[in-house]
Amino acid sequence: MVHVGQHGLTETARQTVDDALRTHELVKIQFTKNADVTVRDAASELATALDADVVQVIGKTAHAVSREPELKRKRRHSALAVGLTMS
Repeated sequence: MVHVGQHGLTETARQTVDDALRTHELVKIQFTKNADVTVRDAASELATALDADVVQVIGKTAHAVSREPELKRKRRHSALAVGLTMS
């Protein structure tokens, strides 16, 4: 989960979401009550900038997934290497 504070979408917040999308398939982005942004607009802006898709927005929380197919393939390959299966 990534928290976006009262200062909105700072460069640090964008980088944190980007890092999370590189290591996780689904990222939950929580906006504080004092965040100076509209959740839907901010989530769309992040998704566009980071090559991701917004899956869901509920209240002050957005869920995003990376469009990068390599992440999914790398995870599947890693899981198969240790004898696990992924759907």
